[in-house]
Amino acid sequence: MKVNLWKMVSATASCCSWAVRNLLILPAGMLFLLIALLFIHDKSTPGQFIVAVIKNADAVTDGVQWKWRECQPAQKVPGLEGTGKTKTIAPPPASVLAADCPEVISDGAGYASHIDRSMINVLGMLWAVFAFICIGLSYLLRSTPHVSFTLKNHSKGAL
Repeated sequence: MKVNLWKMVSATASCCSWAVRNLLILPAGMLFLLIALLFIHDKSTPGQFIVAVIKNADAVTDGVQWKWRECQPAQKVPGLEGTGKTKTIAPPPASVLAADCPEVISDGAGYASHIDRSMINVLGMLWAVFAFICIGLSYLLRSTPHVSFTLKNHSKGAL
């Protein structure tokens, strides 16, 4: 059996470029447009946003210590003894009892880590949703890569 090497390399490159386009480039563009539209909808600019953050910084820091409230996530506690079952106790809604959450005091690096942890899940989920949208549209519009190469059998007894 002989495979046309050029067609196989071409099909592989086509699949890789399709994946990069639909998994990286298009979701990044959609995420950028979403952020830009949020700024437009809020009738603010990135400069106004930074000024608002700096004004809010007085409530968060005195320059040395950074303070924020961090509520604990849902915890699993043993349910019925001896059965191995557990039940999940959900934390109260953050908007209702935010003042009841413990206050955390750290330095600037700790606060930056807290912000990174709170944003990475949201941005990752948005990226995944946008990637699924791009892949779904690609399949609906039939713009997926076409892999069509045949195996040739050059043996003398072949039919």
